[in-house]
Amino acid sequence: MLNKNTPKFIIDLESKMRSESMYIHFPALPEPVTNSTAPSEDTNAKTQKKEKNNPSIKTKTSVKKPILDQEAKRVMQLHLLSKTRFLIQNEIFELAGISSGSQKIKIKKYLINKGWYKEHRLQKGRNKVVILEPLSSAYKVCNVPERSFPSKGGYLHQFCCHRILNHYKQKDYQFKIEYFLSNNKAVDLVLQKDKELIFIEIGISSAQNELENAVKNLSTELIPSSLIMACRDTQMKKALEKLVRNDPRLDTYRKIITTELAGNFIQTNKEKE
Repeated sequence: MLNKNTPKFIIDLESKMRSESMYIHFPALPEPVTNSTAPSEDTNAKTQKKEKNNPSIKTKTSVKKPILDQEAKRVMQLHLLSKTRFLIQNEIFELAGISSGSQKIKIKKYLINKGWYKEHRLQKGRNKVVILEPLSSAYKVCNVPERSFPSKGGYLHQFCCHRILNHYKQKDYQFKIEYFLSNNKAVDLVLQKDKELIFIEIGISSAQNELENAVKNLSTELIPSSLIMACRDTQMKKALEKLVRNDPRLDTYRKIITTELAGNFIQTNKEKE
């Protein structure tokens, strides 16, 4: 026990010993945290590792995208493996069992943005049907070989030829695709039943181009019972009708020439019922 008679050096020594004893038994305070809400790098690394090892911990975006990708590929594969690839949009989704309008829009947008499909529109009556063209990249993704079709031209031209042909096959017409006349002009589609002979030209490019096709089709010894000019829309149909009326080269044959909307030959499943 210290008292007033204790020498000064003893007091200093006792004070030093007590001070050292306090610092030994009480650990130093931790460093101050400048931002208590910001996680450390170690915390972020642990969180990412936990999410990686646990697939059930996903964000809404990371869940939705794989599902949409899988569904789009399923639709695409069903289309490419179907009996014919010449289907309108509604027929493709019907094949996949998808009836939701919003789901159709999402899948179509995804297929186009990925560069797997291209969209076309063809007039049918007062409305238009949507046609989805599968591109080469779609076949590669699905590992499905591309199929050829004997008709010339691009996909939309071939699509029209196929659907028009189906329309007449149901009526027992015999047919020839790309039939060459004696002047080396190929008619898009030639149909025959008994004594009836029909030439069909599919107008996808321009009215002027189709006018020249009509003139060449009627410039040989083989004259059809009728020449049908199947147009992509009303605007082209009206323009072609005017050209046919005013071209003297067609005076003799004007009565056998008719213009139609190519889309009107597309018979959907509902129309067949």
